[in-house]
Amino acid sequence: MSRFTIIMIAGVIGLIAVFYFATQQEVKAPPQKLSKMGTMPAELDLSTTRASAFKKYIVSVSSSLDPIAINKMHRWEVLVKTTDGTLVDGAKITIRGGMPMHQHGMPTAPRMTKGLGQGRYLLEGMKFSMTGWWELKIEIDAESHQDTATFNLMLR
Repeated sequence: MSRFTIIMIAGVIGLIAVFYFATQQEVKAPPQKLSKMGTMPAELDLSTTRASAFKKYIVSVSSSLDPIAINKMHRWEVLVKTTDGTLVDGAKITIRGGMPMHQHGMPTAPRMTKGLGQGRYLLEGMKFSMTGWWELKIEIDAESHQDTATFNLMLR
């Protein structure tokens, strides 16, 4: 057999194998959702004061920037009261957050830098990297109570 004939036979066998295995594979429907992005709630609560998850505290947040600028470092102030209105001093405040629809966290690591007294706390190192829906989770650890308040932001 000539070299050309052997190459042609191998090519035909290869095509037959490809065709055979292609027809043997289970055909799956494409995924309904092509990305990992979440879904934004139909009615997003954008209030800046709310009760914590377990109703231990009333928490308010405010930015030093109004409106909040994209890609600009800035500060926030957090006010924490008990549900009866008593100001909470001496708490440990932690912030987490991100963009639920994009499934990523904050581009910086904001942290509480000091208690300002009268239930107020300074958070520094805040920065948002893009427009859209952001969540801020304020974790409060005061005395024997731990609780979290989640705030929604819509940045444009």
